[in-house]
Amino acid sequence: MYNEIILDCRELEAPEPLNLAVSSLSKLDDNNYIKMIHRLEPMMLLTILKENNYGYDIKYTSNEVLIYIYKNDEKKREYIKCLQD
Repeated sequence: MYNEIILDCRELEAPEPLNLAVSSLSKLDDNNYIKMIHRLEPMMLLTILKENNYGYDIKYTSNEVLIYIYKNDEKKREYIKCLQD
C-alpha cells in the first residue's frame, strides 16, 4: 500500500499547478505517489516528468484529468493502474 499525495489544481491558474507539482516531486519516495487533479492535461509538466525519469499515468474523466506521478517503478505502476480501473 502506498500513500497518496493529492494536488487539487482544478481552480488554480497557470503556472500555479506546474509550480505545485514540481515542488511536490521532492516528496516522492518509494512509499508514495502524487495524484494531481486538473481540468486540463498539463503538457509542460509531462515533459518535465519524462526528462527526469518519473513515471506517470493519466486518466480522463468527463470534467477532469487525473495524473498519477511516481518514481519510475514497475510495482508502483501496476498498483496505480489498479486504482484507475
